[in-house]
Amino acid sequence: MSVFLLILKILGITLLSLIGLILLILLLVLFVPIRYRISGKYEENIDAFARFSWLLHILSFRLIYDTNGLSYKIRIFGIPLKIGGKKEKKPRKEKKPKKEKPLSRTPNEDEITLEGFEQEQAERTEAVTGEKPETVEKADETGTGEEKKQGFFSKLKEFFGKITDLLLNFKEKANAFYQKIVSFKENAVYYLDLITNEKNRETFGFVLQQVFKILRAIRPRKWHVYAKVGFEEPDTTGKVLVAASLLYPFVGSHLKLDPLFDEKALAGNADLKGRVFLIVLLIAGWKLYFNKDLKKLIKDLKKEA
Repeated sequence: MSVFLLILKILGITLLSLIGLILLILLLVLFVPIRYRISGKYEENIDAFARFSWLLHILSFRLIYDTNGLSYKIRIFGIPLKIGGKKEKKPRKEKKPKKEKPLSRTPNEDEITLEGFEQEQAERTEAVTGEKPETVEKADETGTGEEKKQGFFSKLKEFFGKITDLLLNFKEKANAFYQKIVSFKENAVYYLDLITNEKNRETFGFVLQQVFKILRAIRPRKWHVYAKVGFEEPDTTGKVLVAASLLYPFVGSHLKLDPLFDEKALAGNADLKGRVFLIVLLIAGWKLYFNKDLKKLIKDLKKEA
């Protein structure tokens, strides 16, 4: 009996340890942020990279884009992990091209061609009868007068038939276009009623609130952008500076422009750092997915008027 209780005790401790380990990993995933850094520059070519790391770089993922194309690297505990690696193919031996035989050749003297056969038959007929063989007269291409009249009336009938078909086709297209306008008007009224509905307006506000929470969670904490801009016309460069000045209250010193008024140029670099808590994304996604009013609104938007 004591042995049985000891086994149950060991199994219970093992099960609790597994559950505790799973909960610990889940809490780490949800509450330990994923840190990222995105950097790039442009002069003549684009060079950029994005790095994501989690839990003191235990797991890291890097994307690199340069003149060689797009590549990535995955590391676990600093050990590179290869996924989807392609095996190198052994070079195949080149086969010698086969010599092609000529498609056409000149007949030998002993061979009989069709023209020679016809000529020989004509000479034999002329030697026996003393008369040349009659040739088949070609039919007159223009035809008789009656055939001309029949051809003219058939062409005239075909012409009026095409005109009639064109008018009928135009009528059908005009009717279809009118039906589309009526359907568009009905749909516009239907969707306008949905948007202006007080309950749906509250749902839209709820969706925007959750979207802003997601954007706030993933926004970069530190960032800066430097750009050197120049156009052929100085007026265009001045307009770009005016547009950038409107963004200054929002971006502050994070954005720096170096204008050139006497030459055309485009270059710059950017660097962004931030972190993402998955728990924030999970809560926002949970609220959006299980919201009954949002499901009803999506169903109504998919429904035709």
